[in-house]
Amino acid sequence: LFQRPAVGGGTLTILSQQFVLGGMMYVMALYLQIELGKSAFQTGVVLLPLSLMLLVAASQGARLVPRFSPRGIIRMGYLLILVGVLIIAFRSLDSASDPTFLVSLAITGTGIGLVSSQLQNLVQSSVTKEQSSETSGLMSTFQNLGMSLGTTITGIALTAILIGSSTQLIQENT
Repeated sequence: LFQRPAVGGGTLTILSQQFVLGGMMYVMALYLQIELGKSAFQTGVVLLPLSLMLLVAASQGARLVPRFSPRGIIRMGYLLILVGVLIIAFRSLDSASDPTFLVSLAITGTGIGLVSSQLQNLVQSSVTKEQSSETSGLMSTFQNLGMSLGTTITGIALTAILIGSSTQLIQENT
């Protein structure tokens, strides 16, 4: 299956998309709860723009196919993901109700939704009917792997940063 460019590219695309989503959701949840003091419920409400736009874009992405190619829609989705993540990364967030923060979450969710709406169809159309169940399983596996890796690697990075910061503060105070 990996000999087909669409399958290899599709699995890497879904892996990277879910990596970003998993890492972002993990970091955002920690930031909102620890730094801004939000409850778990409030955190979920703040993250709604990402989830809602993901749902809307994923369900409406097929309507763009008559005007744009599936690959073009996926590229646009990745561009939106990049823009949304960069806004979040380089903007100092003092409030979870900051309109820029909420818009950047919506932009990111739209990008993820656009990618999701096209990816499975693009990959499935490149294989035979007999290979479709294996391909679907492969895509699901890479989706779960991406989410797991995004959460894990982000967690490791945050732990390393916290340990480094704590060690430095301890040394300064002794």
